[in-house]
Amino acid sequence: MTAVLAGVFGHAVFALGWYVAGAVLIGWVFSAMLGSMVSGISQSLGGDEPVRELFHYLGGSSLVSGAGGVTLLLVGLSVMAAGCLVSRWVLVGGGVQRAWRVTLFSTALAALIDAALFWAFAALADALSDGIGEFMLIFPVIAGVAAAGVGAAVWWAVATLSAARVHDRQDASPEPALG
Repeated sequence: MTAVLAGVFGHAVFALGWYVAGAVLIGWVFSAMLGSMVSGISQSLGGDEPVRELFHYLGGSSLVSGAGGVTLLLVGLSVMAAGCLVSRWVLVGGGVQRAWRVTLFSTALAALIDAALFWAFAALADALSDGIGEFMLIFPVIAGVAAAGVGAAVWWAVATLSAARVHDRQDASPEPALG
């Protein structure tokens, strides 16, 4: 039960940071692709002064450009780290052996699952919404509920497999204390 709680709460926090950092990175990639395409078209037509003006205007207002994007990325990474700490604290509080190992392996596995399901969550939110406003309200709910479910299942499986492995070894040593 401790592993399920660690997965629900730890992964919900981690997933929030994961989605923020991922959105920034996706924004950077799309911005670079769009900029490259527009610049190429503009240069093939004989000049890029209007494009420079447009990107200067858009660059100042874009949420993922410059310092705003770096700040959001750092916030996302910090929230991801906080999710790992929440997981570890819950696991240690419940007496789970090798709490860091369970946390880090579960987090990596759940992040891969989240990345694979991200577009499915977006498609479901799009199907349930009538516009961008509703989508922005529905998507976090779907992603949050899914993160809790994925976290519970993955943490339980990893903790169960880790406990079985520890019990199989006669010379299992406890995890070193990190604070």
